[in-house]
Order: sequence, then C-alpha cells, then structure tokens
Amino acid sequence: MKVVRMIGVILVFGLDLCFSEETQALKKPVLFSGIPSLPEMVVTGKSSPSFVSGSATSEGTTKLYEGKKTRVTDLNSLPSIQSQNLRQVFSRTPGILVSEQQSQAFVNTTYRGIGDPHESGYVLTLIDGVPATSDWHGYNTVYYTPPIDLVERVEVISGGASLLYGPQPGAAINYVTANPPIDRQFTAKTKHVFGSYGLYNTFNKIGGTVGDIGYSAYVGHSQWDGPRINADYQTNTGGIKLLWSPEKETRIKLTYSNYKNESGEPGGLTVAQYANNRDNSSRTFDRLWTEKHGLSLSAEHEFSADTLLTSNLFGGYQDRFSRRQTTATSLTTNLDRQEFYTFGNDTRIKHHWEGLGSENVMTGGFTAYTSDSPRTRDTGRGLSLNDASTVFKLERSVNYGSIFGENQFKWGNFGVTPGMRVEFVDVYAEENFNTVRTNQGGARIDASKFEAVPLVALGLTYDLPQKNQIYGNVSQGYRAVAFDELYNPTSVTTRSGSSLESGKTWTYEVGVKGTPASFWNYDTSVYLIDNDNVISNVTLPAGNSENMNAGRAIYRGWELASEFNLVGFYDSLYSNKSKRDSSLEDRIGSVSLFGSVNLMNSQFVSGIRDGKEPQYAPEYQLKYGVDYKYKDRGKVVLTSTMLADHFVNDTNSNISGQDEVPAYMVLDLTAEWKIYKDYVSVLAGINNLLDEDYYSRVRGTGIEPALRRNYYVGFSIEY
Repeated sequence: MKVVRMIGVILVFGLDLCFSEETQALKKPVLFSGIPSLPEMVVTGKSSPSFVSGSATSEGTTKLYEGKKTRVTDLNSLPSIQSQNLRQVFSRTPGILVSEQQSQAFVNTTYRGIGDPHESGYVLTLIDGVPATSDWHGYNTVYYTPPIDLVERVEVISGGASLLYGPQPGAAINYVTANPPIDRQFTAKTKHVFGSYGLYNTFNKIGGTVGDIGYSAYVGHSQWDGPRINADYQTNTGGIKLLWSPEKETRIKLTYSNYKNESGEPGGLTVAQYANNRDNSSRTFDRLWTEKHGLSLSAEHEFSADTLLTSNLFGGYQDRFSRRQTTATSLTTNLDRQEFYTFGNDTRIKHHWEGLGSENVMTGGFTAYTSDSPRTRDTGRGLSLNDASTVFKLERSVNYGSIFGENQFKWGNFGVTPGMRVEFVDVYAEENFNTVRTNQGGARIDASKFEAVPLVALGLTYDLPQKNQIYGNVSQGYRAVAFDELYNPTSVTTRSGSSLESGKTWTYEVGVKGTPASFWNYDTSVYLIDNDNVISNVTLPAGNSENMNAGRAIYRGWELASEFNLVGFYDSLYSNKSKRDSSLEDRIGSVSLFGSVNLMNSQFVSGIRDGKEPQYAPEYQLKYGVDYKYKDRGKVVLTSTMLADHFVNDTNSNISGQDEVPAYMVLDLTAEWKIYKDYVSVLAGINNLLDEDYYSRVRGTGIEPALRRNYYVGFSIEY
C-alpha cells in the first residue's frame, strides 16, 4: 500500500501551495480546492425554462438513464444558497432526508430511510461522477461537498444507480460543477455574504476560453461562530479546471481541488439539558480538522457519431484529525488521525447500433480503485496536541474493481434496458500496535474480507402521448463491510465482524412522469425496497457487543414531485385569444408552485430487530413552496420542509432520554436580484422563518439542536 500513498502524493505534489503536515496549519487560508470529476452528464430538460427540476437523459454521455428514477435540480435557477444548506438544495427532491447540524460544514444525508444518515454513509455521494467519500467501501463517509456556488445542478438517481456509478443501496447523489465559459475569453465574479452568529461567506472565481483551451479557477472562504460554545468553523476552498479540445472529436479535462476545514463539536444534550437551554454545549474541547485534495485527468473521444469513449484517472489525499474528550467530564482527550490515499480509473464506452428490429444503445466499461488508509490514536491530557501516548496504529486498505454493461432496446414506444455489474471488493485492516487489546491479554487483529458480487437490473419504459412516460425498474444494491465493521480497535468487548455478510437490497419501482404542458412537469411512483443483512452493533450479555447482520427490513412507499407555473398556465389559455404584444410571464414574471411527497411504511421483518422500525425513516416527508422569477433579473423562493417523527436507531431505544426525532416543519425564504444591469446583484434570506424549535439529529452524545431563525444579506459583482 506504500505505492498507493506515493501515487496520492504525486497527484497533489506541486499543485497545493498551502499543503502542510501540521494540523494547526489547517487554520491558514488556501488557494485551491474541489474534487476530481468525470465527463459531464448532459441533462436535456423537457420542462420550460422556469422549472428547476426534471429528469436526466443519456444523450451525449456514456451513461444510460432510461427506466431509472432520476431527479435533477438546476441550482442556477434558484437564489444563491448559503452555508452549504442542503435542506434547501434538496427542497424539491422527495425521499432525501438531511440530518442537520448547526455547523453546516458536515454532510449528513440518507434516502428512503436506508441506513444512518451520519456522514452520508449509505448514499453514494459523487462530484462530477467521482466518489466524494473518504474511502470508497472502507470508510464511506462524506466530509465535503463542493461550494454550492460552483454547482450547476444536483442529480439524484435511484433504482439501478448501482449500474451507473457504484453499488450503494441508497441513491446516488451527483453534484455537477460548472465548466469554463466558452463564449468569452475572461469573466470574473466575487460574492460576499454576512449573517447571523458571525457568518461570513465569500466566493470568487474567474474563467474563460482562449483558443481551444478553457480555464476556470475559484477560491472561497466561510466562517461562523455559532450560537453555542465550540460551535464555530472555518473553511477554505479553491480549485482549477482546464479543458482542451485539440480536435473536434477529442476533449481533455484536468481538475484539481483542495479543501480545508476546522470545526468545533459542541456535543449533544439530554432532554433535560435541551429543555433548560438548547444553546448549552456538552463538549467544549472537541475539534475536527479535515484536509482534502483531489486531482483528475479525463479524456473523451468520439470515434464516430455512434461511438463515444470516456476515461478518467482520479486520485487524492484526505487527512481527518479529531480531538475529543474521552468522556464529557474527563481531562483526557483522544487524538485520532485517519489518512486516505486513493487512486482509480473509470473507463466506459457508448455505442449506438441497429438490430433485432430496434434502435439500440449499448454502454459498458470498468472501474478500478485502490486505497491506503492508515489510522492512529494517541491519548493526551488537556488541549495539548503533542504530549500524548500512542494507543493503536492500524494499516487499512481497499482494492476494488467492477465491470458493467447495459443495453437499451427501443421498439417504437416500448423500451427495455437490461444491465449487469460485477463487483470485486477486498477490505483489509491490520493492527500494528494496540495497547487497549494487548494490555488486557488480547492479540492484535488482522482481518480482511473479499467478495465477488454480481448485480443485475432491468429498466422498462413506455412512451405516452404529450411527453409522458411509464417507467419501471428492478435493481440490486450492495454495501460492502466497512473497516469499523470488521472489528473495533477501541474496545476489546466488541467482537470481530469477520463473519459478516454484506448488506444487499432489491428495489422494485413503477411510475409515470412527464411534461404534459410547458407549464407543468411531474414524476410519481410506488416502490418497495427489500433490505437484507442489515449490519448493526448488537449488545450481548456481560456488556460485550458484536457487529452482526441484524435482520431484514422492508420499505414500501409512494413518491410524487411536481411543479406548476401559474402564469405560464394563464398564458397558455389566452395566448391565442389576445392581441397583446407580450405574454403575461414576460411582463410580470413566473409564479410556480412546487412540491414533493414521500409516504413510506418500513419495518424489520426478520432477525434480531424483527418488529422494529428502521432509523431515520419517517412515515412522511412533505416539501413544497412558491417560486417567483422575473425574467433573468430576480428570484424569490419560499420553501417548506415537513417530516414526521422517526426513530433515531434501529433498536428504537433511548439515547440521552430521547428515542425519536419529533415531527417538525421548517420554512426558508431566499431572494436574489440584479440591481445594476448584469453586473451587481444583492441577495438575502431568512432560514427557519417561523423560528421552529426542533432537532433532526440524535447521536451517542445526545440531541444536536438545529438552528433557530437566522438571517443573511450579501452582494455579488460579476463581469
């Protein structure tokens, strides 16, 4: 695995002028940041320009989306979203649950109730098609999403997502970032936002195209004090992207990124503490430092009008360092460092062909990935980062490969897309040193797990009149056993999980979607998810515990997402009955109603958890609002997010006096308006407009309060 480390270092060496080996250096500003990316996925919207969401298609890409549940949100059509507010990013996407922390430097999402939303471990988070996780499979956590100002659209793909990107049973969430502008040689933008609790955000970028080379670069900074002691954070980001088209059929893209963050962790509260003062902190010393680098080189070549090849070489480095008290009242702290050196390649080809009486599209390829992830823990006293003794040292690695293929057959209005993917995953962890274990007479552990897993999927479509379509999907998902599930290096009372079976899912879905008119789009479906071999930590007699397959859970649900442009509807009724020179939408702007609902019933039907309800699986999620746009000058959006109460763990048991997240509703009001030509804009927002007192996250340390009402104002200048 030293080779992987060396490759990771070479990938970032010489590009990051701010890289430092010292943890304290994470507080310094940086120049560049971001994440590697694959060739862009093209979205051809069937809806009118006033809509901000719709479905993805496969045109111009090496990925197929026919028969898959997709939802795309165009962030350029929304007011600028601040502080990485994922509640607003997914305000039009049914099924996505955001487990909120006051510091929005963290990413906690889950889909349709599958798994713990903590650090998004059960969804596949991607940036331009490349996993944004710390370590694919071994430590599938997410500490970073690109600055929302950099993101053009967010795509959520479920049902067959494993055949596009990877095997995770939850949805694939893909953040698609902007390419350099091609219509000018130079453009620049700067944005500055000020808000509650000492919030300051700035985002600055340049870009353009000169000859056959496009370029863009950005830097960003965000800081926040927070309403609680030790709730502050500072984040610095930046990145560069270069596009080169040496000839019409060939495109080459180089992307480099860098991200650094320092965050306080104020800890959770008991029910009594929350009722007394929700702004108290139970942990005043706990801190987390994260540093992430990524580099990718991708190439795309059109051999002919029918054949397209893409290949992306990507890799990077991440350093996760935390300082946490061993108990809430202890003066002893654990200093935990996890490093991730990653390297991979994704190559795929798409080919149009005729045969069997149909127009066909075939796509296939392979993915190869390897990682090296050393982990150490030291224990010290007080706040010192230097005076500490080593507790354990681990060597961890993942070797992963997959081959996949799909073919879309189209006979008139009827389409069939069968697909298959074979996964090869080898997860390995070894203790080089562990005083916790050896001091109590235990032996150091060497654990590994290799699996070869075939996955299949079938997508069906039938085109109806007026741009409507019936679709269906049957697909498998798969979640490999992670590092911490092989065994727990921090405790001798937790038994090895080497006998674990990987989690597997079957998803069945049928629905109808379309844009029957220029002012209306919709997508509705019913689904059933069979989630077997759910991995959980189970308490045993005498205080021991074991990571084991705790049961099988069934999720049944109905989803609906729709947008309706009221002014566009009026114009459609009277456009041919009036001699007006312009439509009402041209004169006053558009007013759209949007909404989504996910109704779900879920329960464990076998195993140790039989009869329990899965964690973070509310019976309903309602998201709705009003969207106003005036030409290309102004945008105002009012959104509401409502969730039913839901359990905080699969055992449905008590944590710090609370076993459920109570039902809540949150309203957000955001606006952005150009006040001087296309150059100067102002923006403002009120998050949690009605000042809801709620929380959506309960961890082992207790309840983590969500933010009460807060404000921001800002401006941007663009040339």
